[in-house]
Amino acid sequence: MKTLSDVISGVRDIPVQRAAEGWPPGYRPKAKIQVPGESKLVLPGDPAGISAVGDFGESIFGRGAEESASARGLLIADPVMVIPLRKPSQETLEPFSLEGSSRRVNPREVGLAACLRTSGSTLVYGVSRLLVAENALGFGSTLILRFVQSWTEDVHEFAVDVLGLCSDSAPHYEPKPDPKSKPWKTVTALLGGAKSGKLLPEGWQRDFKFAAGLYSINLDLRPNPESARAIVVNDLQSNPPDALLVWANFVASPDSFIQPFLSARPGGYASMLGSAAHQYSHDEHSAELLMHLGEIARSPQPEDALPNLANWKEAKVAILALEGKHFVLSDRARAMLENNPYPRPARMYEHIRKLSLVAKEYHNRDGNLGISLAGFSMAEHGIEIALTDKGLSPPAIEIERVTQTLSAIPHVKVDDAKSPDQCGRIYFAIDQELRRLVVDHIGLHDYG
Repeated sequence: MKTLSDVISGVRDIPVQRAAEGWPPGYRPKAKIQVPGESKLVLPGDPAGISAVGDFGESIFGRGAEESASARGLLIADPVMVIPLRKPSQETLEPFSLEGSSRRVNPREVGLAACLRTSGSTLVYGVSRLLVAENALGFGSTLILRFVQSWTEDVHEFAVDVLGLCSDSAPHYEPKPDPKSKPWKTVTALLGGAKSGKLLPEGWQRDFKFAAGLYSINLDLRPNPESARAIVVNDLQSNPPDALLVWANFVASPDSFIQPFLSARPGGYASMLGSAAHQYSHDEHSAELLMHLGEIARSPQPEDALPNLANWKEAKVAILALEGKHFVLSDRARAMLENNPYPRPARMYEHIRKLSLVAKEYHNRDGNLGISLAGFSMAEHGIEIALTDKGLSPPAIEIERVTQTLSAIPHVKVDDAKSPDQCGRIYFAIDQELRRLVVDHIGLHDYG
């Protein structure tokens, strides 16, 4: 299987300057798409075959027709990730009146994913379910029956959408590295879950392994770990994995596993999945797992592990030491440091430290990072930044009691898919005049 890193490194530029005559930009009539474990999918070569796609030029995130059409054309004809989906059911095919055809019509469905870079250097992620009928317009001529698409600028939302395709993939499609790609070296142990019963849907272990595979991680699943506590603890101590997740909804005493792991791997990544106080759906658990896996994939090696910041008083000293011409804390942000309600000060510090590194690059390059700030931050420093926040009315920013003409709408997602008392955010403003980032909020997701 392809990984998220494969998709991002295979970014396509839009708009596409050239197009086959009479066809949308980016689309290639009769292009042959490699489908893992299956025969190639030949795209329609007759304009009637793509009519189900609708208006290729319909705006995506307010972008013009040329960029939007290029994005759809490339997603269909030049995806980086292709996932064979389960054979379409009769119920799925019923609306399309394929019965009674004298030709050997072959319905099939694939999942497609791609990363696109706009003319403004913003990264946009596209995911699609493409339902087709091969030979429906004549022998060798394919008809697109349905084109379901989703678009986002948020890499976590993209991962959730791709995982949805993996969950519906054909049985032969497995969560393992492509034959020609590097082996997945990182190992994460997940303690919890149930081997059987009604608490989890059938196939949950396969879904979780796909989630890990998206980040090139091998997931070592240990359902019902407390039934074999001594064996599991011995494994964690004698051969500690690179990271440990303990599923709080299924493990009564997470610390009894986390502490032995940390003693064997000081500074290792250890966290809880879910919460014993809340019941989450399978989709919510999957989304949170993806968040943790993204952090694990970007985690420092043990020798570069997080500082041992036991409380916010210690974190305050470390955070203030990051300030400079490129990176400034507002009066509000400074006031939040000592008695902050966010429960993990070391984790927050690490995200602020990485944001300060982004700020240094922004300052040193005179504000020109080559791609969007969000794309650069993810690619170079592994932090997820959203540049917008719908409905937010940010307060005025003051630095040493002087009001600034800045607005702190961009934010770092320290956590997501978490309960409100654990969901961390860092809101900041981009000072284009002084080429610096100004942080105005550090803590929980309650700014403004």
